[in-house]
Amino acid sequence: MTGFAAALSFKPRLGSCMHLLRDPMAAMAYRATGPSKSFSDQDACFTSFDALAHARPGGPVLCGDLFILNGPELAAAADQPYVNDAHAILAAYDKWGAGLGDKIEGEFAFVIWDPSRRRMLALRDRFGVKPLAYSATKSAVLVASETRALARDDTDIDPVWVAQYLAAEMNDAGRTPFPTVRAVPPGHMLICENGAAKEQEWYRLRPVTLSEQEAPEALAEALERAVKARLDSGTATLLSGGIDSGSITRLAASASPKPLRVVSMRFPAHAMLDEGAYIAAVRARGNILGLDIPTQAKASLDDIECMLRWQGQPVFAPNHALLSNAYRSVASSGARNLLDGHGGDEVIGTGGWYFSELAHQRRWRTLWREARRFEAAGTADFRASDIIFAALAQYGPRPLRGLAGRVNRSADPPCLLSFEAQRLLQDVGEGGAQLRHDHLEPYTRVHARLLLNPGTSVAFEFLDRVARRHGIEARFPFYDRSVVEICIGQPTAVKIAPGLPRMLLRNAMKGVLPEKVRLRRDKTDFTSAVVSEFRSVQLPFLQAYANKIPDRLRPYVDQSKLQRVVTDFDNLEIQPEAMAQLSRVLSLNLWLAQREGAAVTARSMEA
Repeated sequence: MTGFAAALSFKPRLGSCMHLLRDPMAAMAYRATGPSKSFSDQDACFTSFDALAHARPGGPVLCGDLFILNGPELAAAADQPYVNDAHAILAAYDKWGAGLGDKIEGEFAFVIWDPSRRRMLALRDRFGVKPLAYSATKSAVLVASETRALARDDTDIDPVWVAQYLAAEMNDAGRTPFPTVRAVPPGHMLICENGAAKEQEWYRLRPVTLSEQEAPEALAEALERAVKARLDSGTATLLSGGIDSGSITRLAASASPKPLRVVSMRFPAHAMLDEGAYIAAVRARGNILGLDIPTQAKASLDDIECMLRWQGQPVFAPNHALLSNAYRSVASSGARNLLDGHGGDEVIGTGGWYFSELAHQRRWRTLWREARRFEAAGTADFRASDIIFAALAQYGPRPLRGLAGRVNRSADPPCLLSFEAQRLLQDVGEGGAQLRHDHLEPYTRVHARLLLNPGTSVAFEFLDRVARRHGIEARFPFYDRSVVEICIGQPTAVKIAPGLPRMLLRNAMKGVLPEKVRLRRDKTDFTSAVVSEFRSVQLPFLQAYANKIPDRLRPYVDQSKLQRVVTDFDNLEIQPEAMAQLSRVLSLNLWLAQREGAAVTARSMEA
């Protein structure tokens, strides 16, 4: 994953606008994979660390961050010889214009400038794997690989974004921490022409309908293709011992012509967290160069502050120190690329909404039976009574709905938002760029919202920045289009089985994964370790905030609520949820403090 920036002037210019790209490219210098390449005319300019291509003299120009899976096929379909992926995309543009996105397979973020039409297009891939952001004014539009590249140290903060971040209620796929910068939503393009810039959707989830008997084999074949397409001689995988990482690792090892680098985090001081037996079972099937990385399940405040500087915005990532260590270890192994199992839960779908679906159909006896079987299996921290109360609160007979709702709300996490911040959330409503799934069946939409929502691209952007900081590219086979569309097309009942959720993947991996891993009922839970780390590292700072809240937090956080949750933290039944909200408060304050320090430094330098 590399970086690029582009600018288009909406007003006639006498010279190049290349100076507009200096600051964005300087902010992304760590993404460089080689010398930058540039293009400029009197209206538009590009700078890229990777792809920069001209279709022909005076014709369309492209710059971008490309990982294309069907470049030769794309060029052939556009009736052009294959030169490279960038030229194949330009050939597709010549043939299909703004409709080219649907012809491209892979992950990408790119900009095309068409001087004959005086039009600029900026496209982001279907699921937002590659980052893309822009800033538009009446006179010009700037596009770049990163949000932070388009924001200065003294750029205003968007209070609505802050309130949504604290409440974990992001509902606009384009909103960023800065009101002058927007992210291009996944599966969308930015069209810049006639003095204006507008976002337009180009992709919607398309379920592939298969029978329950056909689906596992189809998924196995699609996931195998997805892994092979993203595999090269410089690839490694992360193996935790779970079904997702085990599936990716075994498929990659089977396709690799030489032993595959496989990095596993080990916890010698925390036996409950160590997955050694499952890791060994996956490795035992062969063609793997296993690398064990001893680590501890903790992070210091310095780690959090470093993460915030890298990210350029608050991101809730309780395991960020482990992730950074893992990516660093992959880079140290000599690998350039990483096949990451991120997205397995979301794409495969646990079917956790199955109980709501049964309640919606008023199948109460079936719901009670399935909830009890699910609880008896012990594969998740759910009680049958919790499931029933949640279902009754939403779909129960009217006399019971209110009572069940009150019981269910008692398990809600605490709200720390100030009155002003809550008003901001109410006022903004459901505006902004919505990722629509209304073309799908009702409970297919639930799965669609799980795997493709505003948080999907935020997670990919977070992983992208961590990977690039360590000089590697992360690739995500579970978010291959074919894999996604097969999974989204299966009925809920296929995605859940009492005691063995995610049966679709388990059935697909017969003969690929060792049975010890394929049929495992448990899953290592880092929650207790994360809560313990939070209590020792972060809670003391939040206790100080509760006693005297920093001025920068006052517009967003209610001090009395903060004080109550911090004081009662050890007695709360919902510690993980409270910890998540408190961690967001701490990260926000540290990030705002960093920005204040940067602004002061900038002003003093100017003086």
